[in-house]
Amino acid sequence: HQAEALKPEYAPVGWLGGLNEDGTVHRGASAVLIANAAGSVEWALTAAHLIDYNLNQPGFVQMQFGLGPDFFNDPGETRLVDAWYVHPDYSAAAGWGNTPDLALVHFTEPFDVDPAVFYGGILDYGNPVSMAGYGAPGTNETGQLEFDGVKRGGTNVIEGFGGDGNVDYLPYASYFVFTNFSHFFEDPTSLEFLGSSGDSGSGLFLTQDGQTYLVGINSFVAGPFQPGLMYWNSTGAILVAPFMDWINSTINTNTAVPEPATFLLMISTAPFFLARIRRTRRYSTQPNEMWNKLL
Repeated sequence: HQAEALKPEYAPVGWLGGLNEDGTVHRGASAVLIANAAGSVEWALTAAHLIDYNLNQPGFVQMQFGLGPDFFNDPGETRLVDAWYVHPDYSAAAGWGNTPDLALVHFTEPFDVDPAVFYGGILDYGNPVSMAGYGAPGTNETGQLEFDGVKRGGTNVIEGFGGDGNVDYLPYASYFVFTNFSHFFEDPTSLEFLGSSGDSGSGLFLTQDGQTYLVGINSFVAGPFQPGLMYWNSTGAILVAPFMDWINSTINTNTAVPEPATFLLMISTAPFFLARIRRTRRYSTQPNEMWNKLL
């Protein structure tokens, strides 16, 4: 839902794309602004596989981040990315949901925007959560439609954790959390979402006592991801709490030049990015026969 995404609590969520040699900007996904210890909002947290995606684009020159509500028509205030840091344990070969799919990007200039606030509590089953990102639209009936670059938001509840004994989530690492698109045995939330192409790197949020916190970064969709079968899908997000030492160390000790080993060209084909889908509205990603999909 577009109006949901424009709420102040989702202001730190922006789009992450790339500049090409011919001056065009290729389509991107999402990232979330954060601040270092000095309070400077010159960093964003995103999904590691987006770094691979951008670096493998033909004619790629430099990544760019923007805060506008429409990637194509209203990109908003933008910054160039002058450095990126992929989590040192990330490996595309490890498979979706089994690797720390996190990366940090640094900007040439800071933003004058309130950054996301990290959650320091413990998530539990049934916790209400929300998300905002730039995923493609769609519905259960249509499947994912064409990427339009519009920022949308949605709501859901925590359904499972990686390796928690549930057969649906058993194959995944314990630092992944899952929300289902459809609740077969209970009513869906009012703005039920499913991640889709373009939502990778977007934020998963929890609101408590009037404060909205960043709890995770959306990474992939698990399920058939076909028109008519979208209700059988779950969105997988990587929790940020287990990686705060790496995040804090990186944003408080680095400024611009990344170590050579921090960027990996592992994916030669474009990943499927997440976007959220509203249950009775539009959701995302192109029809695909694969069970898991990067957002």
